[in-house]
Amino acid sequence: MRGYKTKDNMMQDASNDHNKKVSYNNNSKKNGLIKYFLFIVLFIVLLIVAHNLHNNQPYIPELSNEEYVSNDTILNCADSIQNNEVNEANEKKDQLTGVHNGHEWVDLGLSVKWATCNIGAKAYYEYGKYFTWGDINSIKRDEYCKTFGEEIYDISGDKEYDAALSHWGGQWRLPTKTEFEELIEKCTIKEKVVGKYNGCLVTGPNGNSIFLPLAGLSQNAEFDDETVGEVGRYWTATSNDKECAYYLDIEYGNVLHVYSVGRFYGYTIRPVYDNKERIGFDDL
Repeated sequence: MRGYKTKDNMMQDASNDHNKKVSYNNNSKKNGLIKYFLFIVLFIVLLIVAHNLHNNQPYIPELSNEEYVSNDTILNCADSIQNNEVNEANEKKDQLTGVHNGHEWVDLGLSVKWATCNIGAKAYYEYGKYFTWGDINSIKRDEYCKTFGEEIYDISGDKEYDAALSHWGGQWRLPTKTEFEELIEKCTIKEKVVGKYNGCLVTGPNGNSIFLPLAGLSQNAEFDDETVGEVGRYWTATSNDKECAYYLDIEYGNVLHVYSVGRFYGYTIRPVYDNKERIGFDDL
């Protein structure tokens, strides 16, 4: 009869209901374990994030025994270093130029310091006065060389014969033959015109320079106008016999040599300064 369940059917239905309940309970337990596992994982992740955030906090000097250097300190140190470099550069520059006994000198990186202008010149490009060798007075008309024929071989630093020392005093003196040869050998020479004055620019190994104008010459107190701007003649303190002495010869085009000539010529003088007195024969 339809709708009638036998005892076997009823038992089967009960078994099915029980299985469903067991399956439901198992699924519920399984879902609970998954949720618990996910909670543990999330908790561990949060702990890791919190730990990293703590370790990456800004460095606070008050909380540490280590020495702390702020950005301001670093900037101050950089400024101090820069200021020291500027001061050292200025000090170095001051050491390469200066004034001795009222006259300027330049350090060319050689054995002596060279004056910036000739004796009697008011500016570095002017010619200055002319002297016969060994005479402390500049030449005048009808004058002759007072040391001609005298056995004198080195007058550098000698008050009786050195015009540089006589006119400028202090430790200024005439350059020796060797010092002029050093100037030629170790410096670069370039033709230079300053206004109406021809000359040459002599640049030392350290980059400093002096200007030597082509002042011409005089002979027996007669000035040779045609030589002005064409040649330059500068006396050394060294002679090679009783009648001749050495001089620096500059031709237009800046060819420099050291030659010997009669002491009676009138040449210009460019003094040197070496922080010490030097009297005696040129034995450098």
